[in-house]
Amino acid sequence: MHDHLEEGKEAFKALKFPWVWTGKTFCSLTQAVIKSVPDLDLQPYLHYVPKTMAKFHQLFKCCGSIEELTPDHVSMVIQKIYLKSEQSLSEQESKQSLHIMLSIIRWLYSNQIPASLHTPMPLYSGKLPYKLQSGQREPLTVRIKNILEEYPSISDIFKELLQNADDANATECNFLIDMRRNMDIRENLLDPGMAACHGPALWSFNNSEFSDSDFLNITRLGESLKRSEVDKVGKFGLGFNSVYHITDVPIILSREFMIMFDPNVNHISKHIRDKSNPGIKINWSKQQKRLRKFPNQFKPFIGVFGCQLPLTVESPYSYKGTLFRLSFRTQQEAKVSEVSSASYNTADIYSLVDEFSICGHRLIIFAQSVNSMVLKYLKIEAEDPGVAQDVVTIRKNLCSSKALTAPNVSVLKEAAKLMKVCSSSTKKLPTETPKSSGTEEDPAAFFEMTVDSTTWLICSCMDVGDALKFSLHESGRRLGLVPCGGVGVLLSETQDQKWIVKPNCNNIGEVFCYLPLRIKTGLPLHINGCFAVTSNRKEIWKTDTKGRWNTVFMRHVIVKAYIEALCVLRDMAINGELVDYSYCAVWPDPDSVHDDFSVICQGFYEDIAHMKSKEGIKVFSDGSSWVSMKNVRFLDDSILKRPDVGPSAFKIFLKYLKKTGSKNLCAVDLPSWVKTGFEEAGCKYILLENTFSEKQFFSEVFFPNIQEIDAELRDPLMLGNPVFTKTIAKIYMVHFNFSLLLGVVRIYWGETGILTVHRKVDKLPGFVSQAVKNVYNFYYPSKSDKLCSPSTAQLLLAGALESFNGKGLA
Repeated sequence: MHDHLEEGKEAFKALKFPWVWTGKTFCSLTQAVIKSVPDLDLQPYLHYVPKTMAKFHQLFKCCGSIEELTPDHVSMVIQKIYLKSEQSLSEQESKQSLHIMLSIIRWLYSNQIPASLHTPMPLYSGKLPYKLQSGQREPLTVRIKNILEEYPSISDIFKELLQNADDANATECNFLIDMRRNMDIRENLLDPGMAACHGPALWSFNNSEFSDSDFLNITRLGESLKRSEVDKVGKFGLGFNSVYHITDVPIILSREFMIMFDPNVNHISKHIRDKSNPGIKINWSKQQKRLRKFPNQFKPFIGVFGCQLPLTVESPYSYKGTLFRLSFRTQQEAKVSEVSSASYNTADIYSLVDEFSICGHRLIIFAQSVNSMVLKYLKIEAEDPGVAQDVVTIRKNLCSSKALTAPNVSVLKEAAKLMKVCSSSTKKLPTETPKSSGTEEDPAAFFEMTVDSTTWLICSCMDVGDALKFSLHESGRRLGLVPCGGVGVLLSETQDQKWIVKPNCNNIGEVFCYLPLRIKTGLPLHINGCFAVTSNRKEIWKTDTKGRWNTVFMRHVIVKAYIEALCVLRDMAINGELVDYSYCAVWPDPDSVHDDFSVICQGFYEDIAHMKSKEGIKVFSDGSSWVSMKNVRFLDDSILKRPDVGPSAFKIFLKYLKKTGSKNLCAVDLPSWVKTGFEEAGCKYILLENTFSEKQFFSEVFFPNIQEIDAELRDPLMLGNPVFTKTIAKIYMVHFNFSLLLGVVRIYWGETGILTVHRKVDKLPGFVSQAVKNVYNFYYPSKSDKLCSPSTAQLLLAGALESFNGKGLA
C-alpha cells in the first residue's frame, strides 16, 4: 500500500473497515493519531500509531489520519464522552470516561490551554458513580434575556434558523405559521404546564438532519463548537437563542431525537431533574411505548412538513430533516416568564409575515447551500397541515452567462479544504484558489401572489497572501477565520432578456457574514465574508486581533472579489449581455463610503492604478474597447471643465486619440469622485502621467486631425474667447512649421476689411482666418477696425509665436 500510495490513495481512503494497526487493535483512519502525546490516552476515541509503524506515517497522513493532536481534537473527544454519558453505562465504562476526562484536564492545564466555562466536567452521582454534566447555565433565564436584548429584531429568528439550515448543508428552509389552537387536545400531555404552549406556533423545517455535534451545540450559549469549523457560519454568534423572542418552550425534532427546552422550568418541570440543565431529550426509537401514553402532546406534529410520529403502532422512526416548533408566548406565559414579557396576539403574528416578506430575499443572497425558502400559513380552523397556504416563496436560481467561467461552488467549503491542507503542510502556500461567480435570481411571491424578482451578480474568492497567513496563525485558527469572501452587485433584467446595472443603487451596500448584518457601508454593492463580528452580528470588530483581521480581510479578500466582479461585468458587456454599462457604475465613491470601510475604497483604487499583472486590470472603457491604467488616457480639467469648450474637446479626444500613434490608447472620462478615489489612495502621480495637458491635446490630437473634425465640434475651440483662441493659434504655429506656412499662405486685409487666409491653390478654412484675427484683436484691440498689411499681420503672428516659445521665426 505504501509503495503504491499515489495511485491507490483514493481507494485506501474509501475502505470502510478499520485497517490502521494501533498495537492492540485496528482503528479507522480518522481515529489514528500519528504523533503521540505522553500521558494523554484517548482510547477508544483516538488511537496513537505505534513507533513500529513509523515508516507508514506518510501513508496514514495522505489517507486522512491526524498528524498531531490539537485542542479541537480533544474537544471532539469531550463531546463524544458527554454524549455517551447520557446513555446507560456500566461502572467500568464510567470509570474509563472519568479517567480520560481527568487526563484531558491535566493536559489542558500543563499546556496552559484555556477551557470553556461550558466544557463538560466529571461529577459524582449516587446511582452512576461517574457522570458528565453539561447544559445551558448561568442563571439561564437571565442569560437568555440578555441575549434577546442583543438580538432586538424579530427577523433575527428567520435569519438564525436559516443559518442553522445552511451550516447543515440543507437546500431548503421553510416556515409555517400555524394558527390552530388545539383546544381539544390539551389533556394527557407530558406535563400539565405544556397546555399553555399548545396553541399557535411558528414551525421551521430544513431538509438536513442534526448531527450529534449539532445537538450539543444547540445547548450551548455563545460557546459553539462550530468555531473550529471554518466552513460554518454559526461559529460567529449566539443565534438559536433568538427564538426565545417568541417562545418559552422551543422543541426540536431530527432523526429519532426530540429535544424540549424549558428555561423557566414551568412547562415540563415534572421531567427536569437538574434546573441548571432545563430540558429533556426524547428518543423515538427507544421510548415509543412510554411516549404513546401522551398522544395529545405530539398530535400537532402530525402532517407538518411530512412528520408522522408513530403514535399508535410500534415502529422504527427517524425524521428525515430537522423540525423546530416555536409556540407563540401567550399572555398567561408572559406574566410569569423570566425570559421575556412579550406575548404574541394575532396582529403580532401577522407582523412576522410582513417581516419575512420584506427581509426574506436578503437572507438567501449569500447562503452557501439553501436555495429555497417558503413561508406557509395554516388557518385557525384547519385540521390538516397539508392545506397550508404558501404566502411567501423565495427561490434562488442560477442564471447562465458566457462571462461566467468559474464554477458555481461553495467557496467557503472549498476554502476550508484548502486551509486544512495548508495547516498540515510545510509546502509553499497555493497560487490557485477557489473562485465562484454567478448571477442569481431571488423571485419572491408576496401576498395576493405579487411577484418580485431581483438579480445579483455574486463573485467570491479566496486570498492566498496576507489574509491566508493571518488565518493560519494560531490566533486565526482559534477564532475560526478563513480568507474567503465575496461581493454582490444588483442587476436588473431588461425586456429583451439582457441585464443592466440597477440604477440609483450607489449606497445600497451592506455587510453580510453569509447573513445580513444590518451594517451600511456606503458602497454600491454588498460585501460578504468571514468578518470578525460581535456576538449578535450587529457590528464588526475594530480593535485588537479581530479588528486587525477585518482590516486585512477587507483589503485583500473583499478588494480582490470587488475587482473580479468588475471583470465579470466587463465580459458581460463585451458579450452584449450587459447593456448601457458605464465602466465606473459600481466603483466606490470615497465621499460616500463609511470610515470603517475606507480600506476597501483605497485598496480598490490602489490595485487598479498599480496593475497587478503585466497587462493590468482592464476596467476602463470608452464604450467600445477596454483597457487597463497602462493604456487609458484622460483629458486635463483645464479644458474639460470649461463649459464652452469642454464637451466638444472630449468628443474630439474620444474620437481621434487612437490616431496619435498608439491604437491601444483609450480616451475615458474621469468623474471627479473617481479622481478623488485615486488621489486618496496615493495614486495622483499615476493620473498625471496618463493625462493629456492642453498643449498635448491640441498638438497631438486636435491639429493633426483638424481637417477631419466636424465644424460643430471644431468651431467652439477655434472661435471661442480670445485668450483661449490666442493659445490655440500659438500651438497651431508650433505644430506646423511656420516657415512652410508662410510659403503657402498670404495674410492680408481684403477690400471688404475681413482678414482672410489663402493657400496658393485653395482657400484654407475660415476658422483659421478667424483665429488669426482673434490673435490680432487681442494684441492690438485699438486697431481692430483698421486695415493691416500682410507684412504687419505676419509680424503679429511672429510676435505671438515668440511670446509662446521664446524663439523667433526661422
